[in-house]
Amino acid sequence: SGLCFGGEGTLWVADAQASMLRRVSLFGQELARIGGPSHAQRRGLDRKRSLQHPNAIAQRGDGLLVVACGDRPLVHGVQLYDERGRYAGRLSSFGEEEESFGAPRGVAVDEERIYVADTRNGCVQV
Repeated sequence: SGLCFGGEGTLWVADAQASMLRRVSLFGQELARIGGPSHAQRRGLDRKRSLQHPNAIAQRGDGLLVVACGDRPLVHGVQLYDERGRYAGRLSSFGEEEESFGAPRGVAVDEERIYVADTRNGCVQV
């Protein structure tokens, strides 16, 4: 599972086994959760707001969380959340609305771009 700094002495942790994101203090106290087991996750459906084995997480300067999910091709493989856990959308693979990411395993951000390590497609998408 991945992690990133969340500001104010916190970390965001991508917990693939629990299908959730956890915000924790630097002392390990859990402060917030996004996701978790649900009917859609148990059945393996590809839906918005359904974190399927989140592998990596990055946070932009404006607070937006970028989450890479899944171990198989998913249309909702890269999802966006605000710091309070509200769903803010998803990224489109290769710029195509219904194209699937091929098991995204990593994300990174800079001031202008989001980078996705798309393992099954063998590339980094920007």
